[in-house]
Amino acid sequence: MHILSIIIPIYNAEKYLSSCLNSVLGVKTENYIIYLVDDGSIDGSLGICRKYADEHPNIVVISQTNAGPSAARNAALSIAKEEYIAFLDADDEIEPETFKKNIEWLVSHPDVDALFYPIQQVRFDGSVTQKVDYDTTVILEKTDAWEKWCKGNKQLPGFFGGKIYHRRLFDGLKIPDHLRFAEDMYLLSDLLTRANKVCLSQYGNYRYYERENAATQTAWTASKASNIGEAYFHRWQMARQSHLSTSSIVHSWQLAFAETVAERKRFPTILSDELLELKKQRPSFMDMFQHTTPKAFLGILRNLLLN
Repeated sequence: MHILSIIIPIYNAEKYLSSCLNSVLGVKTENYIIYLVDDGSIDGSLGICRKYADEHPNIVVISQTNAGPSAARNAALSIAKEEYIAFLDADDEIEPETFKKNIEWLVSHPDVDALFYPIQQVRFDGSVTQKVDYDTTVILEKTDAWEKWCKGNKQLPGFFGGKIYHRRLFDGLKIPDHLRFAEDMYLLSDLLTRANKVCLSQYGNYRYYERENAATQTAWTASKASNIGEAYFHRWQMARQSHLSTSSIVHSWQLAFAETVAERKRFPTILSDELLELKKQRPSFMDMFQHTTPKAFLGILRNLLLN
């Protein structure tokens, strides 16, 4: 029985795609379906997808006109029926047994809605940094997970990789198609709003590779700045709508306000509506003073006066 959907959006990834797929297929089990979504590649990516699909019955290929990574993931989400969902970028890899061990854990803990597992960053020179790690496996209640997310805690990174979600979190949910950057951060705020329990798992590793043509490495643009500002703003909105603690709301507002101000310094025409709403709905000065450091509080006051 297939229990896990692994969704891989692909755009011109022929140099890395085989290594990515081999890392997943290295686990000798067929309890998962791999959804390969070719987003209008103009290299040999689609041919590689079809070759692997011919050799492995648990691979499904979707081909679409280029519409961006969010639309690609949505295309797979619309047909994926398995109980759990994981995302993998086409130029990254998974350590052997990562999915197998963590799915076994999730099946034995049906009340847990999301699981985060370790992430390694492989740099251009081949050196490896353990970007996210967990010494032991722990379960966070909803409020604890949100508190960490609103504070930007590194134990809850915003990447698509390094996570497995229960399918029920995606019911009626769609990633905004216009987001081509920071869509992972945006989505995580929605998913954590729906998750009652979150696991931080010590098992496995997601290998995130630095690539010269990756969105995080190429020139910073107004579009990227607008997308990341929107993601931070959405986190604050979700914190407010979920009636979280004052601390969570203050910290998510602080992050959103700081990011909006910073991006508007580079591109003054973007995020004007978000800035207006952040100023209009800001926490009280007393709440900000109580839940931020003195240095951060003074920085907030300065930015409010200048913006």
